[in-house]
Amino acid sequence: MISRHVSIYAAGVILFTGIMVMLMPIQISAEDEVVSEAYAVIDAKTGTLLDGKNHREEMYPASLTKIATAVIAIEHLDLDEEVTISNKAIHADGTRVYLEEGESLTVEQLLYGIMISSANDASIALAEHIAGSVEAFSRLMNTYIQNEIGLENTYFTNPHGLFDEEHVTTAEDMARIMKYALENDTYRELAEKTDYHWQSEGWDTRIFHHHAMRRHYDFVTAGKNGFVSQSGLTLATSGIQDQTELIVVNLNAPSRSRIVSDTLTLFERNFDLYETVTIDIPPSLFPRTAKAPDSVALTTLQNEPVRLTVSEQYLMFRGHAGRLIHFQRIPISDSFALHRKSIIRHYPESAYLIEEPFIARLN
Repeated sequence: MISRHVSIYAAGVILFTGIMVMLMPIQISAEDEVVSEAYAVIDAKTGTLLDGKNHREEMYPASLTKIATAVIAIEHLDLDEEVTISNKAIHADGTRVYLEEGESLTVEQLLYGIMISSANDASIALAEHIAGSVEAFSRLMNTYIQNEIGLENTYFTNPHGLFDEEHVTTAEDMARIMKYALENDTYRELAEKTDYHWQSEGWDTRIFHHHAMRRHYDFVTAGKNGFVSQSGLTLATSGIQDQTELIVVNLNAPSRSRIVSDTLTLFERNFDLYETVTIDIPPSLFPRTAKAPDSVALTTLQNEPVRLTVSEQYLMFRGHAGRLIHFQRIPISDSFALHRKSIIRHYPESAYLIEEPFIARLN
């Protein structure tokens, strides 16, 4: 039932907007061993939702909020830009890097304070520097999340994630925010750091990543942890195996050990089931006026043969038993039409099987 609903909806979206859509039902175990109240697993490259439980239920993210704060700061500011610390920032509740009023630090250092030490004072400092106030930054965040990332089930009232009844997201939205952040090379580079020598007027120390897995599991590429009493423990983690990178988000887990166990279970389960493959698209398949991609990344079942069919103005990828994996419209000039074209490629074999000739004709 889930698969049918997704397929019909996707077809409608393709028909009217021509956007790319992945068609793959999520896998949810009937007797799920994951105890976190909600979770989502997506492919970091394709965005395909692979696994989930209560993944579209509104919940409190706690400091996972800072993923959005950090990437927005990166996209709005220069890393070497100086930020002057306000009185409001130094009186932040919760985790801090002990900023002093009136001192100046670079955007880059404050980002390390946020991404490694989960500093609420650094979050406020960057929010105020970008938008003038926490309230104005929150409005900017929500507009950004809706318009740039395309999410509708997230609403943030602050840059740090301290509890507010209206400060909510979903496990799936949070995974997609992290996917968006990891597509930014600067964010990914900063996220690779697991410790940092912090020097400021109020503190001189080495800070270490608060994420429970960042320094102990080699496959983990990035992550953020969070906790307030109303949210329980929250964790966002990206991990890579071979060419496949997954993002796992867990919300409202009862303990640190349990959320780590849940995260490991979800990585193992989905790495065993899925992989990311990239299919090259020869430019000769379309006229020069077509906006065809050079390649398409797909989430497939492990070792699944993939058949590519090209016809008229679309690419279609099918897997086992004709299962539809991906359908993509190709925008093309009105002056060209593609006629009687059907080309099939079987992955991972490298050769193309041409079933019918490619013919482009001028209208």
